[in-house]
Amino acid sequence: MISAKIYILTIMLCAVGQTQCVMPQIISEHETHYDCVKHGMGDGYEILFGSDLTKQQINDAKLYVRFSCVPKEIIES
Repeated sequence: MISAKIYILTIMLCAVGQTQCVMPQIISEHETHYDCVKHGMGDGYEILFGSDLTKQQINDAKLYVRFSCVPKEIIES
């Protein structure tokens, strides 16, 4: 058996003052923590600033993105 590790990227859209964030916006797998964080930063930016959200909407709702890179062990036979 061969063991490998991947990192699961999850990005959520959140609003200040809300107890829960919106369902995950992006879920993807990456080979390294570095790649996961890099994509989390870039994809998070795109969710806020590359979408149909206006500056007014972001300000009014105090929107921000939150992401995590969770390691997962993969065992291949």
